[in-house]
Amino acid sequence: FPLSLWLGGMLLLPFVDRLLVSHYLGFSQTGMYAASYDLIVRGYSICMLPITLAVHPRAMAKFNEGSRGHALSLVWTGMRWQLLVFCVSFAVVAAVGPIALQYALGLDSAVPLSLVLPLTAGGFLWQLALLVHKPLELANRTHWMFGCLLVAIGASVSFNIAMLPRMGLAAAGYATLISSLIYVVLCMCAYAYLKSRSDTFQDGVRSAAGGG
Repeated sequence: FPLSLWLGGMLLLPFVDRLLVSHYLGFSQTGMYAASYDLIVRGYSICMLPITLAVHPRAMAKFNEGSRGHALSLVWTGMRWQLLVFCVSFAVVAAVGPIALQYALGLDSAVPLSLVLPLTAGGFLWQLALLVHKPLELANRTHWMFGCLLVAIGASVSFNIAMLPRMGLAAAGYATLISSLIYVVLCMCAYAYLKSRSDTFQDGVRSAAGGG
């Protein structure tokens, strides 16, 4: 059940961003943001999802076999590969992204780099988050994942409300970056806390394995 709420929250996040952009900046800017977001962030899904899908079944199989260390090692390996893809793609996007988006969207001018770069970094972090929160998922702590997501959504909404009138469209890009960074950091902290309580972690592992 918490995982269903998590999925709903992930769908809600870009919708709320666009609603706030529309309220403060108008429909034209909302259209540019929505199109840029979909091309960049969804583009990262296409690039990164094969890594996530390659890691997930193998990690779950090792986990169900009782090899928790091997399962987590696969998760960390997937994260390293995602980081490598990001370093290469970020350099490419920084060089040609604004012009490429201008032609792809049929705009009269290039999409601002101040929007492109934070969306690029945020898109990467949200994909990375699918592996970062995997230890919590393995330990049957999906309600913690949902709690972390609620904090990230709250941060995104607050930043947009405070900064859209001042920064313009770039604020929405930075809100995506900030919310994804907060989620990743919170999930890492939650896992570190859970790991420090080894008895609690093992109980969650056994519970999740039993449920599978």
